[in-house]
Amino acid sequence: MIYVEGGDFTLGIIGKEISQTVKINNYQISAFEITVGEYQLFTRETGCSMPPEPKWGWKKDHPIVNVTYDEALAYCQWLSEKNTSFFRLPTEAEWEYAARGGKKSKNYKFSGANNPSRVAWFRVNSGNRTHAVGKKKANELGLYDMSGNAWEWCLDWYKEYHADRRDEMINLDKVAGKIVRGGAADRLSSYSKVTKRLACYRNCRSAFNGFRVVEVTE
Repeated sequence: MIYVEGGDFTLGIIGKEISQTVKINNYQISAFEITVGEYQLFTRETGCSMPPEPKWGWKKDHPIVNVTYDEALAYCQWLSEKNTSFFRLPTEAEWEYAARGGKKSKNYKFSGANNPSRVAWFRVNSGNRTHAVGKKKANELGLYDMSGNAWEWCLDWYKEYHADRRDEMINLDKVAGKIVRGGAADRLSSYSKVTKRLACYRNCRSAFNGFRVVEVTE
């Protein structure tokens, strides 16, 4: 887990879409996407089933994929009970703040660089499959694969930004779907930008949908 000092920042792209100023509290976020090996431990201890296997097979150091939003929540609940600490999915604001590098941000387009090849697995360099976590350059906070490799589920429902809102937990009204962030190994590099957002139905299974977790510290 990587400690992230909170602060105010602007969520979204100023001038190209409605942005939103958000106040972020301190939290911790996993340095890597949750891996196949970590998820397998969860299934062994809880009796839950593994999701469908991707075409490249299960590799313990790759991000877990084909998990639904609710399965990601179940993992967070198990992790909370196992560690007597509260874990959950990141809010969209927490995710983007961390991807940008928090207070150490150098305002890169991608998480840790302006050149996507340095930090991301995407269509050009991935062979259309996921790769072991942590093999690309980390961002300013020491977080890996926040651009590319696997999309990451966020806590929020997808909704347009509201410039007059400053709350951290945003967009929880049920609308089109849950937010996924970060791009993926089968997408163009433009999907791996720190501001890119998509909606995905909570029961969606995709060979490129994974997640990472947040631990609330305050």
